[in-house]
Amino acid sequence: MFYHRINVLMRDLIRNSNVIGQVQEFFYRVEFQQRGAPHIHCLFWIANAPVYGESTPDEIVAFIDQYISCKIPDKDADPELHEIV
Repeated sequence: MFYHRINVLMRDLIRNSNVIGQVQEFFYRVEFQQRGAPHIHCLFWIANAPVYGESTPDEIVAFIDQYISCKIPDKDADPELHEIV
């Protein structure tokens, strides 16, 4: 079941939907925790991504900010999630 979930994740979410941009290549490795629970570590090569060492820090931050955000949920819009966070 775990390997099926990995395949669906890579096929539907990563390769076909452009959630994190157009994925040109990817690599993942399956590891097992002490009690045998599997998990993966992944690396994705994204088209038109800035190049570390060549691009400016502002270009790199702007690229990352397109896909990652962090904020406290609005207290009025979602009080339960606000309380959890």
